[in-house]
Amino acid sequence: MGKLNLVIADNDTSYLESLWKYMQLINVSEVVLIHKFTSREALESFLEQRKRGDIQEINVLLVRPDLLPLSYITPKGQENIDIAMILFLTDNPVDSNEYTFPQVYKYLTADALLKKVTDLYLKKMQINSALRTSQQRSTCLALFSPSGGAGKTTLSLALAKTLGQEGKRVLYVNLESTNSLNKLLPNQTGASASQLLLYIQDEEADSMRTNEKIQEAIARNDELNLDYLNLFDNSFHILDLSKKNLISLMKLVLNMSLYDFIIIDLESSLNARTITVLEEICDRFFWVHGTLDDNYHQMKSQQLEKDIDNLSYERSQKYIKRCIPVINRYYYGDTEILGQTVMLKIPYTRDIFNLEKGFSNQVDGINFWRGVSQIALTVSN
Repeated sequence: MGKLNLVIADNDTSYLESLWKYMQLINVSEVVLIHKFTSREALESFLEQRKRGDIQEINVLLVRPDLLPLSYITPKGQENIDIAMILFLTDNPVDSNEYTFPQVYKYLTADALLKKVTDLYLKKMQINSALRTSQQRSTCLALFSPSGGAGKTTLSLALAKTLGQEGKRVLYVNLESTNSLNKLLPNQTGASASQLLLYIQDEEADSMRTNEKIQEAIARNDELNLDYLNLFDNSFHILDLSKKNLISLMKLVLNMSLYDFIIIDLESSLNARTITVLEEICDRFFWVHGTLDDNYHQMKSQQLEKDIDNLSYERSQKYIKRCIPVINRYYYGDTEILGQTVMLKIPYTRDIFNLEKGFSNQVDGINFWRGVSQIALTVSN
């Protein structure tokens, strides 16, 4: 990357001067070209010159919200002035939902501020590049069990880890109302469901800006070799996610094509979110059956099969065609799910997974991972 062409606008003259002097002191001129403005009028004049092609492309406009001309807030306005990215320079260290653009806290140290701006810009360029070069939509897989305690979340993460080790790009999304993974997969980004839902619910929102918001909410777990979207720190937040919101969110994630696989970990109850994913969003889903010697799992599974059989032909076929049955914690025996003999059987392995520490490296886990590899093989071919 050549020099970053950065435009900064803030009406606090002393702040701008201090920032400018420090940047000169640390000699950033070799990597950053900086223009600074203290009034909307001066900024407008500069941007008008840019419209006529008199000034080189602007990579980042870092501007106090009340100094940005209203005409430039719209996607059309941004196209006219050819600004790659607009960031708001704010007094609040915590992002506010009232702003449509990413926010940078103005009182960071100069080097931290530049790093934040550069990281956000490079991340957006990476997204844009992926969107331009992607040739296919991501494959969406869901894991569902009609009864709790079947090991669905363990299998979800094990499958994600295995696909990641095979070089696949994987995003894990947990849609359980009570998420037990906050210690293993914490919300490191600070982005919340409420912030993201504001963009999803806004029918006039710029799709590229919404994509950026989704990217801001995605975090990384290197040990599991996956990205994850942990939206719901509070169990009640997920109640705000309507069917329309959920479809819009997952459609955006899938169409971004940044991942080979999106793995959705569903709740063990047939609520509106679960039905929406199974019938309208996922390409295939794994029906995870607990150990066969547990009557509770058997009863719940058989009841749901009857309920699906009583649906209209069109709806029941969605389940039958998309379902891949799996027995987890397998000891012995055979069974069928939705008319399919279960061929994927994951042997029982004690203490293979811990909600705080992840997967253990115990020797007797080899059969578990062989079983998970078989699951990965069914979706990789």
